Amino acid sequence: MTARHLRLALALLFLLPWLAGSAETAQLDDRAWSEARKEARKYMGRPGHRPVKLKTIDALGRDDSRRACAILVQWTVRSLKLQQGPLAEELAERKKNFDRLTKQLLRAYEKMPPTQAEHKNSWDALRKLYQAAKTAYDIESAVRFALGEAFQRVRDAEAVTYLLEEGLPTVQRAKRSEAAQVAIARGLLRQPRERILETAIAWSDDAKRTKLRILALNWFGQNQVKEGFAPLVKALGAREVVVRRAAVAALRGLNDPRAVKPLIDALGKADGQLAADIDDVLHYFTGRSFEGSVAVWKRWWKNEGEAWLAEPTEERHHRRREELPGGTRVRFYGIPTESHHVVFVLDRSGSMKSKASDKSIEAKKKAKKPKPTVTGKRDGGKGSPGGRAHKDAIAGDTKMEVAKNQLALSVDELAKDVKFAVVFYSSDVRVWQEPPALMASTKANKKSAKAWFMKLGPEGSTQMFAALTKALEYADTVGEDKKKPRTGADTIFLLSDGSPTDADGQPLQGEELERQYRAFIEANQLHHCTVHTIGIGPGHNSSVLRRLAKDTGGVYKAVGTR
Repeated sequence: MTARHLRLALALLFLLPWLAGSAETAQLDDRAWSEARKEARKYMGRPGHRPVKLKTIDALGRDDSRRACAILVQWTVRSLKLQQGPLAEELAERKKNFDRLTKQLLRAYEKMPPTQAEHKNSWDALRKLYQAAKTAYDIESAVRFALGEAFQRVRDAEAVTYLLEEGLPTVQRAKRSEAAQVAIARGLLRQPRERILETAIAWSDDAKRTKLRILALNWFGQNQVKEGFAPLVKALGAREVVVRRAAVAALRGLNDPRAVKPLIDALGKADGQLAADIDDVLHYFTGRSFEGSVAVWKRWWKNEGEAWLAEPTEERHHRRREELPGGTRVRFYGIPTESHHVVFVLDRSGSMKSKASDKSIEAKKKAKKPKPTVTGKRDGGKGSPGGRAHKDAIAGDTKMEVAKNQLALSVDELAKDVKFAVVFYSSDVRVWQEPPALMASTKANKKSAKAWFMKLGPEGSTQMFAALTKALEYADTVGEDKKKPRTGADTIFLLSDGSPTDADGQPLQGEELERQYRAFIEANQLHHCTVHTIGIGPGHNSSVLRRLAKDTGGVYKAVGTR
């Protein structure tokens, strides 16, 4: 092969990814364009019709043009108005009626579903109406996810200019449109660096639009944009803790050792999970660990900082921690954290009624005074069922009993400065207190939470991603007082004994499983929640739980898998 042929082969090798991407975004011919535009105008303001909507959005996304982006932006606004208006109102009304009847029947029968035919028919009818409203509402969420994917295909220069100058401002004027703004911004941040750099720097300093700001900070780290160093250091002083956590993660991705000094300074104003994040990144850069002591870090920098900066990169940093995260404020199934803001998300699907591990059953036999609610200290203090035996095994006949007893123990031991929420999921998602507010760890709140979840029993399927999405609502930092934004959840404990299912109870597989997984990971990139996962029994989906923990910086633990 001649040198000329080698150069041509290399050029073709570099062009192949671009050519593959271009095949996905070739402009539609006149007939196809006319049909897609007609279908869009017909369906964008109507509820339902999921298949034709998704097909039309896909066609418009492949057109990759200003004309297509204009329709997609219009569709986004119409979808927001439809979902937040009539669909939300209908869903709220039907849920209210269904919940009211459910409570009445629970008081009458103390179990669900009711056994009396007349009452069962009424309950089933209301449940179907509620599920139909929920389906219509969820379809619009799926539509906007598809719209977001379409925006991420945009490569045409005119289309990008339109989105920056007209499209994004149009969506920003719509009410409660932050998620839609994010969808467009994600597409824009996939453009060549030089095309979007100025906009990304502007977003990174936009205190009014927290999620766009976080997206820009993430982009700096993920793409190692050296121009992002100064904006990232500035973001370490942001009011919102989630913005500071995004900056810390991005500085690690940027891999610039100059970050160590500002990170040490930021550590002095941090606590909880943010402090743990900073200490972990400092360890990554330096290979040292001073247990989060700001004074020791400052002393080290003063004495050794300049010499350390002069070391070769491979000797200076890129150290990985292998040990479990430290923590004294919260512990669940032996996984500790220093977080002050946690959400417990537990599976209560039908399979959770199966037999617990032999260890848990043995612990129950040894317990002197078994109680429905676990109280007491982790090491078996006064009032602790089974004494020290339950340090390694929480008592219970079924997996559900063990999980609830473990949760009760963890709730009892929450430090006073911790705020928490509790979510249980099966075919639906139930919460102790509605998001976004987290509850303080007072005696009254702990008692209320335990009284609520101890009554829950196993039933239904495993809508894991619906539960995780609900948990992210507690991570929302937008409060009534925008001058003092609320600190949202930064840590999620997820427990499951099975595999994720869809709304109809069917196991998620292949592309649909990957789509829902990716949707959660993308949503979590705006919150930077650490997800610790606990798999119960041999039937849990270890690959999903292990991947969730890895992709969010959490810990995966398998229990009772023998």
